[in-house]
Amino acid sequence: MVTILASAIKSVYQIYFADLPDIYGLSRAQVSMLGALFGLCVGIFSPITGWLCDTYGASITILSGIVAAILGFYGIATCHTLPLLILCFSVLLSYALTAMTVIPFGVLIDQVFSSNAKNASYTLLANGTAIGFIVLSPLWVYLNGVVAWQPLNAMLCATYLIILVPIGGYFCKQFPQNSAPMPQPHLGKKNASSKKDNIAENVPPQLQTIQTFKTLLLSKRYALLALSFGGCGMAMAFIDVHLVALLNTVSVLQVFSSSDAFVASSLSILGITELIGSVLILIAIKRYNFYMVLGLLYLIRAVIFWVMSLLLTDTVYIVLLALFGLTYMGTVIISSLLCLRWYGAAIKGRMFGMLFFVHQLFVFFSVWLGGLGFDISSTYQSYLMALVVMCLIAAAASFTLYATDKPVHA
Repeated sequence: MVTILASAIKSVYQIYFADLPDIYGLSRAQVSMLGALFGLCVGIFSPITGWLCDTYGASITILSGIVAAILGFYGIATCHTLPLLILCFSVLLSYALTAMTVIPFGVLIDQVFSSNAKNASYTLLANGTAIGFIVLSPLWVYLNGVVAWQPLNAMLCATYLIILVPIGGYFCKQFPQNSAPMPQPHLGKKNASSKKDNIAENVPPQLQTIQTFKTLLLSKRYALLALSFGGCGMAMAFIDVHLVALLNTVSVLQVFSSSDAFVASSLSILGITELIGSVLILIAIKRYNFYMVLGLLYLIRAVIFWVMSLLLTDTVYIVLLALFGLTYMGTVIISSLLCLRWYGAAIKGRMFGMLFFVHQLFVFFSVWLGGLGFDISSTYQSYLMALVVMCLIAAAASFTLYATDKPVHA
């Protein structure tokens, strides 16, 4: 329930994206900057959220995100100025999303579940976003013609207050900090002997943190993972912000009778294939090398974005989005599992948070680039080609990890 309803934070903005310029008297680039700031703040809050998880526990972090979301939705529903919109959406809701999704649940799963159940648990939990696409996105498309932007945020405020606050309290009671022993990091012989990638033994915990962040800057392994995860960030930014606007530019409808039906069906298909893709990824990482699977996912995305830049029919987009859905959570799941496996229990939240900080830096530039490119050319052609290039770079980084690091299997 938490991850499903958390998906509303981005999907409502996504659906109403094309309407916001008229509501607030802004350009497409300015509205894109609002989303870009949201993504940047998610990046800033990611290591903070990791620190909160390590210090106070994942459950209290999730509850704090729920409270921040309630305040953010209430603020948007009642404010009419751009500065307050930035505060409520780009700051409060970005923290809420960070504290309600991948990082705290990744830490919580690592605390509570056995090693054999971690991959499946993490994959299943990540499907909350997919269910949000399937169930909630068509609802937002329908409400877009019925309920205005601000009343809808008031409805979300009430929903979070009634449904998620009790769930957050239950988490704090059922899963307090360190509710189960955290396992030691899984390291092969090559990695265990690396002075750069591992925390030295017999070092006080406060010095371990300093050494870890020094390692973050010096480790080739971490830098390559962060670069590949940047490709994930740019692609996710396209889906979360610019996809619906792009679908509304499709001029040839061969299957659907209206643009709204096309958009709603596209998002549902994306969610359905995301669920299927999560299962396929779980099978793939049990049989094949993590890095090779990760690189292949980015290559598939590069092809998808390239074809999107060439063809503009609803049939083609449905096929492409179904294929993208199969890759949707794979890059997040694999990158997250790699990060959680590489580092010790005491600092995995912060290391995971720093990885997402890099991810969100790419989100920021991706969202802004898409809006700027559209204002200049009234198309997304140049933006899609930039996504192709970034996905190829991410694939190269993933394959380089395979060549230089110890092979990792589930």
